[in-house]
This record gives sequence, C-alpha cells and structure tokens, in this order.
Amino acid sequence: MSDERSGGVIIPLLLGGIVGAAVALLYAPKSGRETREQIVDLADLARRRFVEKEREVGGRIAEIADEIGEKANELIQGGKSMAEEKKSLIVAAIQAGRKALEEERARLEAARGQRT
Repeated sequence: MSDERSGGVIIPLLLGGIVGAAVALLYAPKSGRETREQIVDLADLARRRFVEKEREVGGRIAEIADEIGEKANELIQGGKSMAEEKKSLIVAAIQAGRKALEEERARLEAARGQRT
C-alpha cells in the first residue's frame, strides 16, 4: 500500500478507535471522576497523535513540492537543451543553403560569362 493510501486509512482508523474507547469508558462501571479522567487522557492522546500526523503530512507535502520543483527544473533545462540543439541544426541548415545558393550563383555567372 502506498504512503498516501495508508495515511488515508490510518486517520479514520485512529478516530474510530478513540471514539470506540470513549464510548466504552462511558459505559464502564467506574466512578464519574475516573471516567472523566480517562476521557481527558484519551482526548489528549488523540490530540498528540493528530499533531504528529499533521507534522508527518506537512513534511511529506514539502518533500513532494521539492520533488515537483526539481522535476520542473529538469524539464525546463531539457527543453532549453533541446531548443539549443534544434537552433544549431537550423543555423547549420541555413548556412548550408546560403553556401549552395552562392555556389549556384557563381556557376550561373560563370556560364553566362562563357556565352557572351
């Protein structure tokens, strides 16, 4: 199971467990004071776990954002590199075309000079 998927299952599971434990405490044959103390302890435990999960999720989101930024930079650099390659090919093709045009022009002028 992936990290994202397991995180989506753990939180509801924790909530269900905490709610179930609180309900069980309410129906347990204990004094009201003991039950309230246990509920407060459970609520504190739940808060700590949520804070911990929040930090984990926040850290993972930051990691993912960094990875996306790195991939975007790689793509941009790859695109720039490809553009430079294509530009050099186009420049070479233009230069070859100019050279061929000049050679043909010189050949035509030479042929014209021979006719007169």
